[in-house]
Amino acid sequence: MRVILETDRLILREWTPEDADALFAIVSDPDVMRFIDNGQPWADIERVRDWIVRLNESYRTRGYSRWAVEEKESGRA
Repeated sequence: MRVILETDRLILREWTPEDADALFAIVSDPDVMRFIDNGQPWADIERVRDWIVRLNESYRTRGYSRWAVEEKESGRA
């Protein structure tokens, strides 16, 4: 896991496969996804796992991506 940026309270880092459940909780929520993409929540965790792979590949090939945000105190992403 590569740390991109760190503050007193947060860590901005690459996604890991272990983040899939936490990310799925976000993208499967209709209220969260209402104004994102096509407005539909994601119904399949496999889509999340594939997306994590693509995000990390984007960083390696383009030098940028979206990052996971982790709270230092709790370790939650």
